Parts: sequence; structure tokens; C-alpha cells
Amino acid sequence: MHDPAERDAIIAKTELMSQYPDFRALTEILCSRTAAEILRIREAYRGLYKVCLEEDIAQETVGPHQKLLFALAKAQRCPSRDVNICQAKCDAKRLYGAREGRIGIDEGAIVKLLSERNLNHLRAAFGYYKQFYGHDILKALRRETSGKFEYALRIIIKCICYPAKYFSKVLRVSLDQLEYEALTRVMVTRAEVDMEDIKAVYREKYGISLEQAICNQTSGSYRDFLLQLVRWEATSQPN
Repeated sequence: MHDPAERDAIIAKTELMSQYPDFRALTEILCSRTAAEILRIREAYRGLYKVCLEEDIAQETVGPHQKLLFALAKAQRCPSRDVNICQAKCDAKRLYGAREGRIGIDEGAIVKLLSERNLNHLRAAFGYYKQFYGHDILKALRRETSGKFEYALRIIIKCICYPAKYFSKVLRVSLDQLEYEALTRVMVTRAEVDMEDIKAVYREKYGISLEQAICNQTSGSYRDFLLQLVRWEATSQPN
């Protein structure tokens, strides 16, 4: 059984070596882990594959998407969980200036913010962005970016701001389309994080429990494995 860092390193390597990668899994990992967790993933990656994660990212990706993944993998995110309200408001305005207040977008400014600010701070900055400009940043993304860079940005923002909603949708699509690799990845990586929240959102959005959806679409020992993960948080809490 792999520890979380080794598990994430294996997921990252598998996707980087895929013939047709979309880097969803790697993006999910890098944007939802703390700097300390990413450092452990990098150590595990180097131990398992004798190469740096950043080197493989540089080798297998290109353009703004490469810069974004590379910056996230450097683990420069602020370790504090505190939110500086003044700075969050300034960052919201900086995001607007990098996106809508100029011709083209300032990719470097966006990458810097997403890779260096802690998750609570980013949630606050995105909230102020909507408060100041009347729409959330995802709407701006649809208008002003395209391709893999937009794809990665949308995953990052959804993972940061609406993780239960995001992962419940990934699970729904995975179950409907029998995408077992994505299904297993999300179930394993979120079991000890926010599975109860994901289950609540899943039932609310789709009118069926996640447990029942798994029973409907899977069978045998694989179904039993997934159901154990669904119930992990509830059964692993101390008395």
C-alpha cells in the first residue's frame, strides 16, 4: 500500500507518460496540495523514477500550461493558511488587470498568484473578484482564454473554490462513461479529505446517492473497494 505522496507521484508519472494526456490528474494534485505535501510528492517521485517531477513536466508539456504546472510543482505556495484581506483585494484587482483590463492576458501574473498564494487566500481573492466585477473569474476564462491553459486554469479554480462540486461531477462522468481510472483516482485521493461533502453534493445534484450510483455501475470486488472508500470518512472517525 503506497503512502499518499507515493500514490500521487505514481498518478503524476502515469499521466505524464500517457500517449494522450490531458493532465487533469496532475493539475488536480498540484493545485490541491500544500507546499509541504508537494515537496513530499517530489521526493517520492525522484525516489521511484530517478528523475525530478519538474524535469518530466518540462519534457512532456509546452507553452503556458507548462509554466503553470512547473510553477505549481516548485512548491512555492505560502505555508500559512491565513488570509490577508487587503492583499486578497489587491490580488483580485491584479487578476482583473491580468485578464480583462488589457489586450491579451498576463499569463505570468496569473501563474504567480496561483502558485504562490495559499488556498484560503485564493478563495478570498476569487470572492472579491466576483464582488468587484459582478461575475466570477470562470466566466472571464471562457471569454478570454482557450486550449490547455484555459483547461488547467478552470480545473485549478474549481478545485480551490468548489472542490466537492468539482469532484462530484468528475465522479458522475466517470461512472456514466465507465472511466475507471478517473473514478478510482478521485475515490482514493478524496476519501480522507472531503468524501462526506462530495456525497452530499452528489445526492443534491443528481438525485441519487453516490453509494447507489457505484452499485449501479460497478460490480464484484471493485464495487466493494469503492464502497469502502465512500464510507471511509464516516467509519474512520474516532468515537
